[in-house]
Amino acid sequence: MNKENNNQKPEKDLTQEVMSKIHSRHLKMRPKFYFLLGSFLVALGFLASFFVAVFFVNLAFFRLRLHEPFDYLWFGKFGFKPFLATFPWLWLLMAVFGIGLGIYFIKKYDISYKINFWGLSLVLILVVFSFGFFIDILGINERMIPYGCEHSRPLYPLYHEKFHDKDWIIGQVTEVRSNTTSMEIMTPAGEIMEISWSKETLLPFGSDFSTGTKVRIVGSEENGKMKAKAIGAKDILNQKLEKESDLKKNIIINPCFCPNQKP
Repeated sequence: MNKENNNQKPEKDLTQEVMSKIHSRHLKMRPKFYFLLGSFLVALGFLASFFVAVFFVNLAFFRLRLHEPFDYLWFGKFGFKPFLATFPWLWLLMAVFGIGLGIYFIKKYDISYKINFWGLSLVLILVVFSFGFFIDILGINERMIPYGCEHSRPLYPLYHEKFHDKDWIIGQVTEVRSNTTSMEIMTPAGEIMEISWSKETLLPFGSDFSTGTKVRIVGSEENGKMKAKAIGAKDILNQKLEKESDLKKNIIINPCFCPNQKP
Protein backbone atom coordinates (compact mmCIF):
# COMPACT_ATOMS: atom_id res chain seq x y z
CA MET A 1 0.00 0.00 0.00
CA ASN A 2 2.75 2.42 0.86
CA LYS A 3 4.47 1.72 -2.44
CA GLU A 4 1.25 2.44 -4.40
CA ASN A 5 0.72 5.70 -2.52
CA ASN A 6 4.31 6.69 -3.25
CA ASN A 7 3.78 6.02 -6.99
CA GLN A 8 0.56 8.06 -7.14
CA LYS A 9 1.98 11.01 -5.23
CA PRO A 10 4.35 12.23 -7.98
CA GLU A 11 1.46 12.08 -10.48
CA LYS A 12 -0.71 14.26 -8.20
CA ASP A 13 2.16 16.65 -7.65
CA LEU A 14 2.68 16.97 -11.41
CA THR A 15 -1.01 17.61 -12.04
CA GLN A 16 -1.13 20.25 -9.33
CA GLU A 17 2.01 21.87 -10.72
CA VAL A 18 0.54 22.10 -14.23
CA MET A 19 -2.79 23.47 -12.94
CA SER A 20 -1.01 26.05 -10.79
CA LYS A 21 0.95 27.28 -13.80
CA ILE A 22 -2.26 27.57 -15.85
CA HIS A 23 -3.95 29.62 -13.10
CA SER A 24 -0.91 31.75 -12.34
CA ARG A 25 -0.38 32.70 -16.01
CA HIS A 26 -4.09 33.23 -16.66
CA LEU A 27 -4.08 30.98 -19.74
CA LYS A 28 -7.34 30.95 -21.71
CA MET A 29 -8.81 28.88 -24.49
CA ARG A 30 -8.40 30.62 -27.83
CA PRO A 31 -11.59 31.49 -29.73
CA LYS A 32 -12.82 29.39 -32.68
CA PHE A 33 -12.13 32.29 -35.04
CA TYR A 34 -8.40 31.92 -34.32
CA PHE A 35 -8.36 28.33 -35.58
CA LEU A 36 -10.53 29.18 -38.61
CA LEU A 37 -8.15 31.97 -39.55
CA GLY A 38 -5.18 29.61 -39.16
CA SER A 39 -6.81 27.03 -41.42
CA PHE A 40 -7.60 29.72 -43.99
CA LEU A 41 -4.01 30.97 -44.03
CA VAL A 42 -2.66 27.42 -44.37
CA ALA A 43 -5.00 26.78 -47.30
CA LEU A 44 -4.02 30.10 -48.88
CA GLY A 45 -0.34 29.30 -48.46
CA PHE A 46 -0.79 25.87 -50.04
CA LEU A 47 -2.67 27.29 -53.05
CA ALA A 48 -0.07 30.04 -53.54
CA SER A 49 2.83 27.56 -53.40
CA PHE A 50 0.96 25.21 -55.78
CA PHE A 51 0.40 27.93 -58.39
CA VAL A 52 4.00 29.15 -58.06
CA ALA A 53 5.29 25.61 -58.62
CA VAL A 54 2.99 25.05 -61.63
CA PHE A 55 3.99 28.39 -63.18
CA PHE A 56 7.73 27.74 -62.96
CA VAL A 57 7.38 24.13 -64.16
CA ASN A 58 5.52 25.58 -67.13
CA LEU A 59 8.39 28.01 -67.77
CA ALA A 60 10.91 25.16 -67.50
CA PHE A 61 9.04 23.10 -70.11
CA PHE A 62 8.79 26.18 -72.34
CA ARG A 63 12.54 26.80 -72.22
CA LEU A 64 13.31 23.13 -72.81
CA ARG A 65 11.08 23.23 -75.88
CA LEU A 66 12.53 26.53 -77.10
CA HIS A 67 16.24 25.79 -76.67
CA GLU A 68 16.32 21.97 -76.71
CA PRO A 69 19.50 22.01 -74.57
CA PHE A 70 19.92 18.22 -74.67
CA ASP A 71 20.71 18.49 -78.39
CA TYR A 72 24.03 20.12 -77.48
CA LEU A 73 25.11 16.82 -75.96
CA TRP A 74 25.45 15.50 -79.53
CA PHE A 75 28.64 17.58 -79.64
CA GLY A 76 30.32 15.77 -76.74
CA LYS A 77 32.65 17.98 -74.71
CA PHE A 78 31.95 20.97 -77.01
CA GLY A 79 28.26 20.96 -76.09
CA PHE A 80 28.56 20.76 -72.31
CA LYS A 81 28.91 24.51 -71.69
CA PRO A 82 25.96 25.62 -73.90
CA PHE A 83 23.90 22.83 -72.35
CA LEU A 84 24.51 24.30 -68.90
CA ALA A 85 23.78 27.81 -70.22
CA THR A 86 20.42 26.95 -71.81
CA PHE A 87 19.06 24.41 -69.32
CA PRO A 88 16.29 25.99 -67.13
CA TRP A 89 18.06 25.52 -63.78
CA LEU A 90 16.55 28.60 -62.12
CA TRP A 91 12.96 27.80 -63.08
CA LEU A 92 13.30 24.22 -61.85
CA LEU A 93 14.77 25.42 -58.54
CA MET A 94 11.85 27.82 -58.12
CA ALA A 95 9.44 24.98 -58.91
CA VAL A 96 11.14 22.76 -56.31
CA PHE A 97 10.85 25.59 -53.79
CA GLY A 98 7.12 25.90 -54.51
CA ILE A 99 6.61 22.14 -54.21
CA GLY A 100 8.55 22.13 -50.93
CA LEU A 101 6.30 24.84 -49.53
CA GLY A 102 3.23 22.92 -50.69
CA ILE A 103 4.45 19.78 -48.89
CA TYR A 104 5.11 21.87 -45.77
CA PHE A 105 1.53 23.17 -45.77
CA ILE A 106 0.14 19.68 -46.42
CA LYS A 107 1.80 18.53 -43.19
CA LYS A 108 -0.35 21.06 -41.34
CA TYR A 109 -3.50 19.15 -42.31
CA ASP A 110 -4.80 16.04 -40.56
CA ILE A 111 -5.00 14.27 -43.92
CA SER A 112 -1.19 13.97 -43.97
CA TYR A 113 -1.44 11.67 -40.93
CA LYS A 114 -4.37 9.62 -42.24
CA ILE A 115 -2.83 8.99 -45.69
CA ASN A 116 0.74 7.96 -46.49
CA PHE A 117 2.62 11.26 -46.44
CA TRP A 118 5.21 10.31 -49.06
CA GLY A 119 2.49 9.03 -51.37
CA LEU A 120 0.63 12.31 -50.95
CA SER A 121 3.82 14.25 -51.74
CA LEU A 122 4.40 12.16 -54.88
CA VAL A 123 0.84 12.87 -56.06
CA LEU A 124 1.42 16.60 -55.54
CA ILE A 125 4.64 16.49 -57.61
CA LEU A 126 2.92 14.59 -60.44
CA VAL A 127 -0.02 17.01 -60.46
CA VAL A 128 2.29 20.05 -60.52
CA PHE A 129 4.33 18.72 -63.46
CA SER A 130 1.18 17.63 -65.33
CA PHE A 131 -0.44 21.06 -64.98
CA GLY A 132 2.80 22.82 -65.94
CA PHE A 133 3.21 20.67 -69.07
CA PHE A 134 -0.43 21.19 -70.03
CA ILE A 135 -0.18 25.00 -69.70
CA ASP A 136 2.93 25.02 -71.89
CA ILE A 137 1.38 22.98 -74.72
CA LEU A 138 -1.60 25.36 -74.76
CA GLY A 139 0.76 28.03 -76.16
CA ILE A 140 0.20 30.58 -73.41
CA ASN A 141 3.93 31.29 -73.14
CA GLU A 142 4.14 32.33 -76.79
CA ARG A 143 1.43 34.91 -76.12
CA MET A 144 3.41 36.26 -73.18
CA ILE A 145 6.67 36.76 -75.13
CA PRO A 146 5.69 40.24 -76.47
CA TYR A 147 5.29 41.38 -72.85
CA GLY A 148 8.84 40.31 -72.00
CA CYS A 149 10.90 41.18 -75.08
CA GLU A 150 12.07 44.58 -73.82
CA HIS A 151 13.63 45.78 -70.56
CA SER A 152 10.66 48.06 -69.89
CA ARG A 153 8.13 45.24 -70.10
CA PRO A 154 6.93 43.70 -66.78
CA LEU A 155 7.60 40.09 -67.82
CA TYR A 156 11.11 40.74 -69.17
CA PRO A 157 12.90 38.71 -66.43
CA LEU A 158 10.66 35.71 -67.15
CA TYR A 159 10.40 35.70 -70.95
CA HIS A 160 13.63 37.26 -72.14
CA GLU A 161 15.56 34.50 -73.90
CA LYS A 162 19.17 34.48 -75.00
CA PHE A 163 19.94 32.71 -78.28
CA HIS A 164 23.56 33.76 -78.69
CA ASP A 165 26.71 33.83 -76.59
CA LYS A 166 30.41 34.10 -77.35
CA ASP A 167 30.80 30.37 -77.83
CA TRP A 168 27.37 29.18 -79.00
CA ILE A 169 24.42 30.31 -81.12
CA ILE A 170 21.16 28.90 -82.46
CA GLY A 171 19.28 30.15 -85.47
CA GLN A 172 18.08 29.58 -89.01
CA VAL A 173 20.20 29.60 -92.15
CA THR A 174 19.49 32.65 -94.31
CA GLU A 175 22.30 32.21 -96.85
CA VAL A 176 24.78 29.48 -97.79
CA ARG A 177 27.82 30.78 -99.70
CA SER A 178 28.49 28.67 -102.78
CA ASN A 179 31.86 26.89 -103.09
CA THR A 180 32.76 27.97 -99.54
CA THR A 181 32.42 26.56 -96.06
CA SER A 182 30.51 29.53 -94.67
CA MET A 183 26.93 30.62 -94.23
CA GLU A 184 24.83 33.31 -92.60
CA ILE A 185 22.24 32.59 -89.92
CA MET A 186 19.64 34.61 -88.03
CA THR A 187 18.66 33.91 -84.42
CA PRO A 188 15.00 33.96 -83.27
CA ALA A 189 15.79 37.41 -81.79
CA GLY A 190 16.83 38.74 -85.22
CA GLU A 191 20.62 38.72 -84.73
CA ILE A 192 22.70 38.03 -87.85
CA MET A 193 25.91 35.99 -87.62
CA GLU A 194 28.36 34.71 -90.22
CA ILE A 195 29.45 31.12 -89.60
CA SER A 196 32.48 29.36 -91.06
CA TRP A 197 33.65 25.78 -90.59
CA SER A 198 36.56 23.57 -91.60
CA LYS A 199 37.50 19.90 -91.90
CA GLU A 200 38.05 19.75 -88.14
CA THR A 201 34.49 20.92 -87.41
CA LEU A 202 32.26 18.26 -85.88
CA LEU A 203 29.21 17.71 -88.12
CA PRO A 204 27.16 14.88 -86.57
CA PHE A 205 24.28 15.29 -89.07
CA GLY A 206 26.31 16.30 -92.12
CA SER A 207 26.83 19.66 -93.86
CA ASP A 208 23.98 19.68 -96.35
CA PHE A 209 22.79 23.11 -95.16
CA SER A 210 20.19 25.10 -97.07
CA THR A 211 18.15 28.25 -96.56
CA GLY A 212 15.70 27.72 -93.72
CA THR A 213 17.67 24.95 -92.00
CA LYS A 214 17.61 25.30 -88.22
CA VAL A 215 21.09 24.96 -86.73
CA ARG A 216 22.86 25.10 -83.38
CA ILE A 217 26.54 25.97 -83.38
CA VAL A 218 29.37 25.80 -80.88
CA GLY A 219 32.55 27.75 -81.62
CA SER A 220 34.41 30.97 -80.97
CA GLU A 221 33.26 34.44 -82.01
CA GLU A 222 35.67 37.03 -83.37
CA ASN A 223 34.73 40.39 -84.93
CA GLY A 224 31.10 39.44 -85.45
CA LYS A 225 31.97 36.08 -87.05
CA MET A 226 31.96 32.64 -85.51
CA LYS A 227 34.39 29.81 -86.30
CA ALA A 228 32.45 26.64 -85.66
CA LYS A 229 33.80 23.73 -83.66
CA ALA A 230 30.54 21.83 -84.06
CA ILE A 231 27.36 22.37 -86.08
CA GLY A 232 24.19 20.40 -85.62
CA ALA A 233 21.05 20.54 -87.75
CA LYS A 234 18.22 18.24 -86.76
CA ASP A 235 16.42 19.23 -89.97
CA ILE A 236 19.10 17.33 -91.92
CA LEU A 237 18.70 14.33 -89.61
CA ASN A 238 14.91 14.41 -89.99
CA GLN A 239 15.23 14.55 -93.79
CA LYS A 240 17.52 11.52 -93.73
CA LEU A 241 15.11 9.64 -91.46
CA GLU A 242 12.19 10.51 -93.76
CA LYS A 243 14.10 9.24 -96.80
CA GLU A 244 14.96 6.01 -94.99
CA SER A 245 11.33 5.63 -93.93
CA ASP A 246 10.09 6.16 -97.51
CA LEU A 247 12.66 3.65 -98.75
CA LYS A 248 11.48 1.03 -96.28
CA LYS A 249 7.85 1.68 -97.27
CA ASN A 250 8.69 1.18 -100.95
CA ILE A 251 10.49 -2.08 -100.19
CA ILE A 252 7.52 -3.34 -98.16
CA ILE A 253 4.97 -2.31 -100.79
CA ASN A 254 7.03 -3.58 -103.71
CA PRO A 255 9.40 -6.45 -102.75
CA CYS A 256 11.05 -6.20 -106.17
CA PHE A 257 11.95 -2.55 -105.63
CA CYS A 258 15.68 -1.90 -105.86
CA PRO A 259 16.86 1.62 -104.83
CA ASN A 260 19.90 1.43 -107.14
CA GLN A 261 17.92 0.15 -110.11
CA LYS A 262 17.64 2.58 -113.03
CA PRO A 263 14.14 3.16 -114.40
